[in-house]
Amino acid sequence: MLQQIERIGLEMEKQKASNKSLTAPSISADSEYRCHPALRGGQPPLPNKFTASQMESLTAICNTFVPSLHMSASAAPNGTLSTGFGQKEIRKKSSCDEIESFYRLSASDLEVPAQVAAGMLCAWTKPMQFFLVSLVLWLLATRLGTFILCGRASMRRKAPYYLERFAMLPCAQREKVLQSWSKSVFWRLQMLFKLLKCYILFAFYSKVDKNGHNPSWAAIGYTLPHLRADHDRQHKFSTHLQHQNVHHFDQLHNKIINANTATEEMLQMLLHSAGFSVSEDVSRLWKHWINGKSFVDQEKLQGIVIRCDVVVVGSGCGGSVIAALLAQEGYKVVIVEKGDNYNRQDLPLLEGPSMGAMYEQSGALTTEDGGVILLAASTLGGGSEINWSASFRTPPHVLQEWSQKYQLKQFESTEYQMAMDKVCQRLGVQNKVQHESFQNAVLRKGCENLGYDCHNIPRNTSSDHYCGWCCFGCPSGQKQSTTETWLHDAVAANAVILTGCKAEAALLSPNKGPSGKARQAKGVVARAGRSSKMIFIESRATVVACGSLFTPPLLKKSGLKNANIGRNLHLHPVQLVWGYFPEELEPKGKSYEGGIMTAVSRIAADWDKSGYGALLETPSVHPGVFAVATPWCSGLDFKERMRRFPRIAHLISLTRDCGGGTVDASSDGKLIINYTISEKDKESSTQGAVHGLKLLLAAGAEMIGTANIDGEIFIPKDQSDCITDQIDHYLKRVRGGMFKKLSTPLMSAHQMGSCRMGVDAKTSAVDPGGETWEANGLFVGDASVFPSAVGVNPMITVQSVALCIGQSVLRFLQKDI
Repeated sequence: MLQQIERIGLEMEKQKASNKSLTAPSISADSEYRCHPALRGGQPPLPNKFTASQMESLTAICNTFVPSLHMSASAAPNGTLSTGFGQKEIRKKSSCDEIESFYRLSASDLEVPAQVAAGMLCAWTKPMQFFLVSLVLWLLATRLGTFILCGRASMRRKAPYYLERFAMLPCAQREKVLQSWSKSVFWRLQMLFKLLKCYILFAFYSKVDKNGHNPSWAAIGYTLPHLRADHDRQHKFSTHLQHQNVHHFDQLHNKIINANTATEEMLQMLLHSAGFSVSEDVSRLWKHWINGKSFVDQEKLQGIVIRCDVVVVGSGCGGSVIAALLAQEGYKVVIVEKGDNYNRQDLPLLEGPSMGAMYEQSGALTTEDGGVILLAASTLGGGSEINWSASFRTPPHVLQEWSQKYQLKQFESTEYQMAMDKVCQRLGVQNKVQHESFQNAVLRKGCENLGYDCHNIPRNTSSDHYCGWCCFGCPSGQKQSTTETWLHDAVAANAVILTGCKAEAALLSPNKGPSGKARQAKGVVARAGRSSKMIFIESRATVVACGSLFTPPLLKKSGLKNANIGRNLHLHPVQLVWGYFPEELEPKGKSYEGGIMTAVSRIAADWDKSGYGALLETPSVHPGVFAVATPWCSGLDFKERMRRFPRIAHLISLTRDCGGGTVDASSDGKLIINYTISEKDKESSTQGAVHGLKLLLAAGAEMIGTANIDGEIFIPKDQSDCITDQIDHYLKRVRGGMFKKLSTPLMSAHQMGSCRMGVDAKTSAVDPGGETWEANGLFVGDASVFPSAVGVNPMITVQSVALCIGQSVLRFLQKDI
């Protein structure tokens, strides 16, 4: 017995080491951060499905988007380079050598073609997209195909005149081809241009070597947090905070089991040591496996069975709250999370590797037509781990709508107000800010000059939190994500967390109880990583909280047939506008530093009525995302735009959408997301963008623009132009060209409503308590239950709704005894 206990202890120590990765080398010689292997930069080799001739075409496209430009900055004083971008000069403190090196860099120099081919196109694109890309690359590898896709641009300009393959064309001619695709009447060519542009430019500006370095960053003025001048202050605070919370930190991570790396024997020992019953007898669960159906043969069915009171799928804002509530009530809870765990001391805050490890599809997930880029978390803690700290309570007009239009009376009850109070208290929400970032200062200054309303954003951080990298995790632990709050509460009571563990379906059996529902939830079957290792979690209640994109496919795969599952998807579509402020202008700072969101304007939100308008806020923008959002007109123009990156203030128009979409999954598990922005939402989004442009001018921007593919820039002759016909004509063009097919990239970080809550099964997917209409004891506890879009950053609403649903689960368990 003693030997077994010692062995379990040894295995637990190995598991903790696997979770913490404290022995990982630092990312550079100058860095004080240790980093998780998945966040170090680089990636394992992936299969490349393209032929050599197709790769030649792709390489030519990459080097057209990012060409090598032999320009000299040495003759100009202080690294100044005269350019055609707005007929202004770019003044940077970068050395002449850094500037020249940047202009000379091509996509091939950073091995971008190989990364885009295997790591992006082959790994991420949907079948239709991959077929289109493959076909185009094959055609471009031939003279006739190049002529079909490129027209006269495929001909040599000098005698002898003949057709050339795309890769053999001069860069100027290739640029004209890409420009024509960006505005083609054939929308699939537009989609292809947008897809390649986003992948190639993101890869180039976010790619790092083994030392965490990108050779373009010095010239564009981007500096990692550990190399900033105020790093000592931040590091001392971080060290002090971590020292205070060592016990808090260890208590959480001692209850995290990496199912992807642990052997079956280790899993059993770790779960036994945590007080959970584990066996290998899965035969009696066969009848519950998706109502008796399975994608594996019954004879081959094997794995381990974990018994608990409640299984919660997802560790984000919804699942963590419910798990904490039930565990603190004395119930044994298993939390299943498909993402990995990255401890705060393991975070190097590198954009490319961090997005690759912590975001769905590395942040490149899109709707089917490519019209909306979807940012969704795939890590322990869910969206709370990578969000921008905004902590809005559910607006009164939303509560009224949900209560009256959808007959969900609890949203105008004292119970819901108390739930919001409890959530805000647990997250330490406050609305003060000691030092505002450059972008937020621009927003506030513009509002003051125009007389627009401007309010402080409540945040789940301290007032002195000055960090622009929270979208890649919070190394100081100041941001109160679920790993710092609810998940800790859960494991301190009666919960255990399985990471690297993907739920495949809910276990259902015929219901013999009085509820009138056909089936009874019996737990979840999950798969450890990409292996064949199956984990059956048998429970009295099951909570699905894996987000609005993944909850509907899981319910459908479990056998639920309700027509509302996967419908009514809302995205809070976001578009960006920008303004350039030379370094000599106020406010000071850089676009990527400081609190991401501290100020908000409701000037275009229709706040006093329905709220179906747009908020003006500031986004997190680092080089890769900036490159994705910035229009590409030519290789030179784009590099000039990138050199203005640190002093370009972005504002977002975040729309409360009344339109909707759908989400489903294909037979191979890939998401199918369809969303078309409604005419009303187009108007709201455009109105917000127009107000944002006016605001940027009023704050003193030297030039302004949108993310529209035409790349038009407005340069006022003087500040009086804010009220002249010139700006009116420009804004009229903005209104007219904003939503031509795929002309303006939209983004979404808030997905809601795909399993809408309601009072009957004909119009909703779950009842007012969050329980599915078809299965007793099967609950949904995330943003997918929202009856409509909430119109503000939804973290507090998700957690408050989850707290109420957790009470429903608690009542179910008490009744079920």
